[in-house]
Amino acid sequence: MNIIKLKGRYIVKLLDRNHKVIREAIIPNGITDIGKDTLLDIMFHAVSQVPTWYIGLIDSSGFSALSDNDTMASHSGWTEYQNYAPANRVEWQEDSASDQSIINPTTAYAEFTIVGNPTLKGLFLASDNIKGGVAGVLWSTALFQNSNVGGDWSVSDGQTILIQYGVGVEG
Repeated sequence: MNIIKLKGRYIVKLLDRNHKVIREAIIPNGITDIGKDTLLDIMFHAVSQVPTWYIGLIDSSGFSALSDNDTMASHSGWTEYQNYAPANRVEWQEDSASDQSIINPTTAYAEFTIVGNPTLKGLFLASDNIKGGVAGVLWSTALFQNSNVGGDWSVSDGQTILIQYGVGVEG
């Protein structure tokens, strides 16, 4: 039997008000149990595909943990940071799969303009675009502390975060 492994990662850039990159990180993600089940249902059980995915931000305030069992309706260890533009979670505009992976191109970064001065803990990918929404599928979560630069990100009002997300299979 050939076993495949899913591996995903976020590539994140923090830009100052002049659009100069001031911090970059590559962050491996965990794919939730419900995300894996959804993948299997779509591929092998005639469930309709998820047409659009959205990236959200995880607040460090009140954070305790991520869990493989997290869903959009139930993730007691974390909350979503919602004080940014645009009005909804940002769409992940992926390219077609190639070489057993899929990613959004640099011409289609998910872009967040921060309002306030938060400390961010991480990121997630979900099938619902509503900030703070509890509907849809939670595909993956990732923490800045697991990145190549480590630690939470203190972000300032007016700064911009650009995000690429990619996922692929091994095996």
